[in-house]
Amino acid sequence: MNRRELGITPSNIQSIFRMCGGRAAYNQRRAVQSEHRRMQLARLLPQVDFPNRGWQAEAARRLNVHRGTINRDFRILRTAWQRSIPQWRQEDAE
Repeated sequence: MNRRELGITPSNIQSIFRMCGGRAAYNQRRAVQSEHRRMQLARLLPQVDFPNRGWQAEAARRLNVHRGTINRDFRILRTAWQRSIPQWRQEDAE
């Protein structure tokens, strides 16, 4: 449904605020779910024969998500890990 069908007009500002608040709550829920999934992935790495071939597919099956999601989450985890180690920070600066 579009805004016109929902009856949301500029004069109906409370409806707009409710809609924006609902979207913010939805986005927050998704962010929390993503963070939880990344924590699960970090714990799962030793069990899925990381870094051998097929580990992403196995992790995706166990977490019930697409392999692309595992790839994206692993990149985020790797970046956070690299930033947390002083020797990586020094190499990046050079």
